[in-house]
Formats: sequence, structure tokens, C-alpha cells
Amino acid sequence: PPLDFRLVSVTTDTVLLRWQPPAGYTAGDETVTKYKVEGCAQNCGTDDLFPPVALAGQKHYVLGGAEYEYTGNVWQLTGNTFWRTVDIVPFFVLEYNITQVDGTPLAVGQNYQFRVSAGNMNSESFGPLAVISEATPVHIPGRPREVVASNPKNSKVALNFVPPLTSNVTGAATFYRVVVTNEITGESYDYPQTLTVPSQILTGFLYGTVYRLTVFSGNLNGFETVGRRSTNPVTTTAQTCTTECCADPDECTQCCGLGFRRSLSGTITVYWTPLINLARLQYLVERRVYGSNVAYTPVGTIYGSEVTVSGLDFLTPGWQFRLRGGQRGANTVDDLAVAVQIVVPVVEPPTRDVELRVDAVSASSISVSWRRPYESTGFGATLMEVQYLLQVSADGFSGDAMQDTRQYGPIVDRTNKETTSLEATGLAAGVTYALRVRTRTPFMAGWSAAYTSQTLYSAPSEQPGPVSGLAASSTGLYSVVFTWAPPAGGLVSPPTGYLVSWGPEGGNATIPGASLSYNVTGLSEGTVYTFRVRARNLNAAGYEEGAVATGILTLLVRVESHRDCPDVRMQWKVSQPMEKLK
Repeated sequence: PPLDFRLVSVTTDTVLLRWQPPAGYTAGDETVTKYKVEGCAQNCGTDDLFPPVALAGQKHYVLGGAEYEYTGNVWQLTGNTFWRTVDIVPFFVLEYNITQVDGTPLAVGQNYQFRVSAGNMNSESFGPLAVISEATPVHIPGRPREVVASNPKNSKVALNFVPPLTSNVTGAATFYRVVVTNEITGESYDYPQTLTVPSQILTGFLYGTVYRLTVFSGNLNGFETVGRRSTNPVTTTAQTCTTECCADPDECTQCCGLGFRRSLSGTITVYWTPLINLARLQYLVERRVYGSNVAYTPVGTIYGSEVTVSGLDFLTPGWQFRLRGGQRGANTVDDLAVAVQIVVPVVEPPTRDVELRVDAVSASSISVSWRRPYESTGFGATLMEVQYLLQVSADGFSGDAMQDTRQYGPIVDRTNKETTSLEATGLAAGVTYALRVRTRTPFMAGWSAAYTSQTLYSAPSEQPGPVSGLAASSTGLYSVVFTWAPPAGGLVSPPTGYLVSWGPEGGNATIPGASLSYNVTGLSEGTVYTFRVRARNLNAAGYEEGAVATGILTLLVRVESHRDCPDVRMQWKVSQPMEKLK
């Protein structure tokens, strides 16, 4: 039989059918040369075999569109058939728009059955049938009678509507199209799924946003074009998350980025990451002493993204703040989202070495990095704001007067970064500077020496110059030992390493800056080699171009002797310059 035989669409007086060739058919071969399309308007019967003996009152039976009558204890054809040939089409036609059956135009509301079979030139008969048992021409449906959007969540809305009525000019609706309108931006889009039931939970909405929904009724004849808007706009919630986020990830908008800073003595500013559509949201901020079981005291209802609380006692072990966000205009706590909490410790958390280090230099700058100075504690110190001040001095920090000292910062970190880096710019080349990092929390009034890193020394510098005196100090049969002197100016920015390379094999090795020689092994006798030594320091540009030694051969000595001959003849070849060899 033909494959994928389906009903594509209907109108009030047409039915569009479509199919695919039988399995194994190749386009153009002679296994299929035509298709027969048949239709039936009534008494279409069944393909199930009728009972061997007629039941009482059931002496007529329609099988495959042909009528049988129970006569003389047997079923016999009456000659009445109810299936009619609509058309026979060539093999390349794979769809047919039916307008009549047996010469009678299709009627609205009349149920029809259709079937298609394949045939070829070898027989008048056709193969097995593909059947559609229900196809009813219909009018386009009317509008839904009522549309209600309700029960909004962060990303979900419940939609309920009443299907349209049918009449002599409107058909029954079998599916529905939903258009979503963002009332804030004015943008509209089609909901990605076609609905088949009048009650469904829709997903994929933005949180904290006002929506209206318009529903259009449809059937195989198409969609009506007016639609019905929801009787009310609906605003999705904006539930902020706990630091562990929500139990339902679909309903988790974002972790709210709570942090704090101490502005003045007895004053704390709590800040958070606002949700989108902030103008339509509000936040309820509350506080209590950390570790107590007393009720929270309201700080206020806030429409921004931070609040400053004054008159706090810093002799307490800390303060606990609670933040809840929700739709503006909510009148009860129940209308607000799940609370997010932060603890502001008064006692300083444990400290650790920041491990200040110099990463790179240039002709006018020094780049350094360090790690976070505070360890995590039960007071929530991982959420604490940390401030850094990088100090760079040309006179080695002569007391706290800070003469000839550059300061970079303060740098504020509220993101719990484990490592912070900074480039100190505007420095003089060749000058050795002292560098240190000072840290503090929002509770410190100034920069304390107790929270200051160790002092490092470094100098801005260009790349080093080439090494001098590159020479082969000794040779072996398959090796050469090279020595050299450091580049000029090494005391200002000494080399941190050397790259030794040789050819033609392309060998190379890196050695530390304290080394001034290297033994190249594994060489081949009688081969000319080129040797290069390149120096680098902390300058980010890397290795300089280097010094080169060429024209040096490995020494080959061949001795030939005989037991009965007292004379020995030796031959060797040497390269220029001769003074490099002995």
C-alpha cells in the first residue's frame, strides 16, 4: 500500500489528501505507474470479517464497501457497492484535492472515508489499500468564548478558556494557537506549541513580567483571525534564590548577589543584584542580631538594589539580614518570595598570607598578583567585601610617611575571587621598587600594618641584551660544552632563564638564570652545528634574539694501528677558527 496516507486539510467543500509511494519503490521504475483514489459517503463498512451466521436483525453487512446479504444460510453479494472511484492519477502525483464523491459535491458536516491504492501496467487490479476513516469538511471555527490567565510563577502561567460554539457557519475547533504579548515591551510572539485542550500550563516566560494571552481557534480548515484576549493581564513572580538556589530549577531566577559594606561607624550598607523589570518589584529588608532567636525587625520596603542601616551596635557578634523580593504592591509577606539571608560579622575572620608575587615587568610597569587574605568562616565571610591597596615605593617604604610612594586602589572585590592581579604603571626603567599589598574589610577605618603583605623588590626593565663571550670550552667525541657571560645590566633586571638551541636537528633546552654553561650531547661526528643562547627576564616580551656561535665541528680522531707495525698514522679535520680547538 502507499505509505504515510494522511489528511492534510479541509475546507467547507474540499478535502486535501497526501501520500508517499509504497515501500521499495524507486522513482521512475515500473512497479508503480498510477494511483487510484476512492471515496465513500455512507455505508462504508469495515475490513473486519462478518460473522459466519447472521445475527438476529442483521442480515446485511458491508465489507470493503460492498454489501452482502445473508440468504440461504450463506452471505451473498447484493451488487450494491458504496465506494466510488474519485480519480486515477499518474505515479508522480502524490496528493489530491477531493471536491466530490460519485458526482456529488462534498457537504459540510458529512463524514467521508477515503482510500488510495497503487497500480501498474501489468494488471488492471490495484494493490493493498491505505484508508482514512474520517474526513469531514468543516467551516473555520469561531473565537473562544472566554480566556483566563492565572496562577503565575516565575516562568509559568496557567491558561484556561472556553471552546467556541459551532453553528451553520462555524465549525468545531480541534486545536488552538496562543499569542503571548509582553505588556512591558509591547513585543508579541507565538507560543511554540499548538494546544489541543482548553486548560494547560504554559512555560518559558520571563520572571517579573506582565503578559496578556490571546487564543485563536482552529481546525483543518485553518485558524480564525480575530482571537480572544485574556480578561486580565498576569504578572509572573520574581522569586529570588537562596545561595543554594531553589528546589525547582525552573523556578529559580538567579542567586541575588547579596553583599555588604561598612560605610561609617555603626552603619552597614546591604546591596544585592536586582532582578529584571526592577520598576515593578519591591524588596522587604529585615534584620536581627546574629545568633539570636528574636523576630526580625523590618528595615523597610525598598524599590532599589541597596539599603543603608544606621545606629547598629558593633559590640554584638554580628547582624543577620533577610531579603525578600516580590511584585510591587504586594500587601502581605505571603506575596513575597522565599527569603535570602546574609550574616554581617563584626569579629574579623581569620587571615592568611596573600602570597604577593611579581608576574611580569615592562620598561615602565610591574605586574603583581595575590590571593584572597581571608579564610571562610561560619559568619559567611566568603560574601564579605575585601578592599586592596597596592603600594609601590622607590625608597623602600621609609616609615609610614610614605615618601616617594605610589598607591593603586583601593580595589574593591565583592566576588570572592581567589586571586587578584594589578599592573603598576608609570614607573621608571632601571629603578628598583619595593611593593606590598594592604587589605581591609568594611569594618576597618584605615589600612593596618597587621594586614600588610611581605615586601617584594623588582625593577621595570626592557628585555635583557644578548649574552657575551659565547664559546665552546671543551668538546668530546659527541658533545660540546658552551659557556657565556650574562647580558650587560644584569644587576638591574637579571635574567630569569636561558633558552639554548642548536641545529641542524633543532634541539633546545631551557635552563635557569643562574646557569652560565650547558653541555650539548648526542651530536653527530663531522657535522656543522649552529648554537644560540637567548636570555629573558620578567619582561613580558619573553626571550631576546640571542647570541650565536657557528662553524664549530665536533672533533673526529681516527687511529689505525697494526700489531706488527711500530708506526701510527693519524688524520683529522678541523674548522676555522683554529684557536677554538686544541
